[in-house]
Amino acid sequence: AGHVAPSPMTWPSPRPAVAASPVASASAPVAGLASQASTMAASTRAAPGSGAVLRLLVDTHERLRDSDPRGFLNRIAGALQGEPLATAVRHGLRFGDFLWVAGSPDAAPPDCAVLGCVVERKTIGDLVGRSAGGAHTRQIERLETCGLPHPFLLLEGDQRQAASFPVYDEDACAARGSPDAIRCADDIDDLCAHLLITGSPVGVLSTRDAEGTARLLAQLSRWLGRRHRRRPPDPARPSPSLAAFEVEARRRAGQREDLRATLLAAGVPAAA
Repeated sequence: AGHVAPSPMTWPSPRPAVAASPVASASAPVAGLASQASTMAASTRAAPGSGAVLRLLVDTHERLRDSDPRGFLNRIAGALQGEPLATAVRHGLRFGDFLWVAGSPDAAPPDCAVLGCVVERKTIGDLVGRSAGGAHTRQIERLETCGLPHPFLLLEGDQRQAASFPVYDEDACAARGSPDAIRCADDIDDLCAHLLITGSPVGVLSTRDAEGTARLLAQLSRWLGRRHRRRPPDPARPSPSLAAFEVEARRRAGQREDLRATLLAAGVPAAA
């Protein structure tokens, strides 16, 4: 049977949270995805044809431990075995930790077409440890404004253990308060509920460990690959290249920060 995350966070998310398991079907993590229209104002490159190779780009900072920088990539590559037109590649990403592109086998990642899905991975320890300064909040906001139809926050680990991890930056943020601090599983539930109530486009996924994350990413890869092969490129709405997407996503994030600064200067609380 498929594993169900023990925390109630599986319900208060914009899309059903999915916990990866060794026997989960390939369609499970994407069954609840809602199609959303998305356009890019930056220059775009048409998506490659049927001979394109799908690449799961893994950010260069994603690793199991510093002493094993390629260990996580190798696990993902292992989960992708049996997919001849899909591969996992390390690449420095400006947005998210995992992002899918498609292009000819000899095309560089920046020239490949973005397939509309990006994932930000947070282990429970990292989520708690950097939460007082609002690191996770800023990352979620960047996902919200990036322009892709399927942005996800992936929570890896047992959320019931959240209270056992220290909040490293709480003392440094004490002067201005720490409204975003996450100290326990209930705080994670509150975060997911907030995303749902505010209509955030960011969905929440859940896995038990790095192995589960690798399997989940492989499942998403298979879904995106089938979707890409079944839908021929639309010349009227070409997919953005990775380079164009990153430029546009950075512009959108900057606009949000400018609006926040304007509201704060006018005395409007940030939470508004």
